[in-house]
Amino acid sequence: MKRILLFLLLFAAFRAPAQQLTAAEYFFDTDPGIGLGTPIAVTAGTTLNESLSVATTGLGAGVHWLYVRSYRTDASNNGAWSLAEPRRLVVSEGITAAEYFFDADPGVGAGTPLAITPGGAIDASATIATTGLGAGRHTLFVRTQGASGSWSLSEPRSFHINESLIAAEYFIDTDPGAGLATAIPVSPGSTLNVSLSLPAGILPAGSHRLYVRTQNSSGAWSFLETRNFFVQEQIVQAEYYFDTDPGPGAGHPIAVTGGTSITEAPAIPVSGLGGGPHDLFIRARSNSGSWGIVEKRRFYVKPTVVQGEYFVETDPGAGNGYPLVFAPAENVEVNAASLLLPPCLTEGTKQLSVRTRDEYGQWGIAEAMSIV
Repeated sequence: MKRILLFLLLFAAFRAPAQQLTAAEYFFDTDPGIGLGTPIAVTAGTTLNESLSVATTGLGAGVHWLYVRSYRTDASNNGAWSLAEPRRLVVSEGITAAEYFFDADPGVGAGTPLAITPGGAIDASATIATTGLGAGRHTLFVRTQGASGSWSLSEPRSFHINESLIAAEYFIDTDPGAGLATAIPVSPGSTLNVSLSLPAGILPAGSHRLYVRTQNSSGAWSFLETRNFFVQEQIVQAEYYFDTDPGPGAGHPIAVTGGTSITEAPAIPVSGLGGGPHDLFIRARSNSGSWGIVEKRRFYVKPTVVQGEYFVETDPGAGNGYPLVFAPAENVEVNAASLLLPPCLTEGTKQLSVRTRDEYGQWGIAEAMSIV
């Protein structure tokens, strides 16, 4: 049974407080006459606020009008009916069948049936096979049939069917022509997810462009998909030198393992370098024969101390003091208490000085200390 749920709020349009709303009725479309409509159970009062379910059984599909009116009485038991309050409603026809078709209408009732549960409205989800449809754009149409046998307008939805991809190929920089590039193994399907490992050493250093295209089951090739990439040169040689550049390739060689970058920790001898600050330079050569920019590091060479002497008070001149006995080394420690002092010294505080000479003949500054 078809029903509609109504919420009615009827206000008494009378000034006299003694008046009461004691009855109400409704009817559809045509007035059967005052008091002859379908009664509505109400609670008497100066206003009515009622909620009721009204049966629509017997109404045909389409637009209808529902009318409601109320009855009032006063203290003298005199009564009168209000004007009818209208509300517009639509009665839907029950849906009993549904069908679909693709692209061309085979005629009403000649489409492919859809399983539905009959009702005033349907919300159906169906898996519709596209077998037999060619690749490209298509339109799906769905329509329903009412209880009276009439069919609705068709509801369209457009979609696209991709052809199966059966081949793929790639090339770098220059197109050799469709079907002539390097093949990529693929599993046929509507989409492909390609992962490539390009052979090393086949391209010169610099910027390059990778192109990929696919072929569908009808033999047509797709547009090219491109990716830019950069090939770095390989380092194949390295060398170092100190202070003065002997020229590229003329430095001391460093053993390296070839690659786009190298991390080496060679032990570099400093034999032959004089004491003091020096510069170490390192550079590398690529497989194309070009040398890179020189990398520079500054360091300091401490000379070996080979001679030492000491004197008390007056400096006799470099090389003329009392000799110190020690093995040549970068650092020499002198124990002042072990030194033999001249016997002619008078008592009191004296100044003891010590100085050394390096392997290059350079005397250092005399270090002084007080002795008693």
